[in-house]
Amino acid sequence: MPPIPAATFQEVLPLLLKYTQHDAQLPEHFPSISRLDEEVDSLEEILSQFNDHIQTQIITRRRRRNLLTHIHVLPAELLVQIFSFVAEADLTKVFTSLRTLASVSSYWFQTVLDTPTLWVHLNSSCELTVTKCAIARSRQSMLHIHCDSSPTPNVERQFLNMVVPHVSRWATFRSTSGYTSEILDSMEMDSHPTRLEIFEVQPFINTDRDDRVPPTILQDSPSLKYLSIRSFSFPIESSVLSRLERIEFTPFVGGMPFTGTQWHRFLSNVADSPRLQDIKIIGRHFFEESVILIPEVFIPHRKTITVAELHPLLTGALLSSILIPPNQRFSISVIDTPSVPHPFSTMFHDTSPRNSLLSRLREGSRLEVEKSENTLLVKLIGSHAEFSVDIKHVRAHSIASNLFLLLPPSSLPNIMELVLDGDEIYGAGVFSEVYKFVNLERLILRNIGIETWSWNTDTRMEEICEALSARQRVEEGGEIEDWPCPKMQYFEIRDMNDVLPIWELLQRRYRNPVGASSSLPLPLKELRLIRSETPCFDVDPALIAEMKEYLGTQNATLLYD
Repeated sequence: MPPIPAATFQEVLPLLLKYTQHDAQLPEHFPSISRLDEEVDSLEEILSQFNDHIQTQIITRRRRRNLLTHIHVLPAELLVQIFSFVAEADLTKVFTSLRTLASVSSYWFQTVLDTPTLWVHLNSSCELTVTKCAIARSRQSMLHIHCDSSPTPNVERQFLNMVVPHVSRWATFRSTSGYTSEILDSMEMDSHPTRLEIFEVQPFINTDRDDRVPPTILQDSPSLKYLSIRSFSFPIESSVLSRLERIEFTPFVGGMPFTGTQWHRFLSNVADSPRLQDIKIIGRHFFEESVILIPEVFIPHRKTITVAELHPLLTGALLSSILIPPNQRFSISVIDTPSVPHPFSTMFHDTSPRNSLLSRLREGSRLEVEKSENTLLVKLIGSHAEFSVDIKHVRAHSIASNLFLLLPPSSLPNIMELVLDGDEIYGAGVFSEVYKFVNLERLILRNIGIETWSWNTDTRMEEICEALSARQRVEEGGEIEDWPCPKMQYFEIRDMNDVLPIWELLQRRYRNPVGASSSLPLPLKELRLIRSETPCFDVDPALIAEMKEYLGTQNATLLYD
């Protein structure tokens, strides 16, 4: 191709001027700029519509694909139940959980919006706009109200102003705020909480105020089953108690503890309330250490009574005043006891009536002692009554002293089974007091954590055996009993490492209480040894066989697991 001759500037300039003039001067076959712009806009619109169509087709197919997953095959009722579990896992973040669920898919989004029962948990810590939206979405479902201790009194009042108009839909009302009673008492309720089942107000910080329960809550709540009120002036009206199944309260009226007459009135109403099964009485540490005389009350129905932070003398007076049928079973628990500054056995005075709960506790035949971390749990179990004491902040060296301060002295000869559960019990001198259980037939040791601290020291099992076989006491006449439990027939040890100390214990010869010699320390019928899951060393099978043969000659059996 021949080269194009170079044109001079003077030759090109006229041509440029000619074709840069108005469009009308362009040749007819050459399109105008405006027309090209229109064509570009048209093509861009077509492309946008095409992209929208493609995006719609992608979304449609994704939705169809999601509908084929297992979660969308579930029935709507089951899916709602799963959503309820997720939402109720943390009631302070219930609406955050619902928002997360609704963002998964359109199907979940619509399910969350169309399910009123997912919006029934109202918390004072949530924003008021969210609470208002939840009340609207809950429609006519039953509401569960919770006031926590974080909002200010003004915020809590605004929250209650929003939920009180719907009081007829209240199912539960719980509060840990110290302002709830004052705010509720100042409000006028146009309707009544006729479907309220649970009313619980437990301030996060106990105060000395004697707040008043709003009368509408108690008088107009025929469905009320559980009442829990702390630092409130407790109503003793029989009409209130007769509807309840559980009650938890502080015995204060007018800023003062219950008197003996008020206790009698309360217990009389309890006796007339067959549906009331669980009673928890929470005292205060400043209860006076004085004996309160409470007239006796016969309660024919089975009850579970829990006492917390009450002085032992008051607890004893309360249990002495309760008379029960001969074959009725009651359960008494004393919990949240920070220490034992005075013997709990003082409440087990011998002047209690024959058929009182206190007298029944002396008939207990099974004693369970459990030590975990810094808590000592003692249970005295009988055929008609169960008494348990939970002591906090107990050190290992004080377990034995605390244990025998808690038990009624007259009950020790009646105990036929002793269960000791806890690593620290066995080094706390408990076995030095075993002689008090003169009629003990079954001894069970659990979780004793037997370990060899070094190759030159004895194991804990050896210490236990030494304590069991040592001379325990000297009688007034000077006669010594070598074995403290002459009637024990069953001996069980769990978490064992070494059986050699037990073998040595069985081979010793003891003098029984009547002075005769015996090849066994007691008329043992069954010995059960359960190995530790992580033993320090293996047990010789030949030693187990020898022990079984030896016990067989004494008409006893050995079970080794």
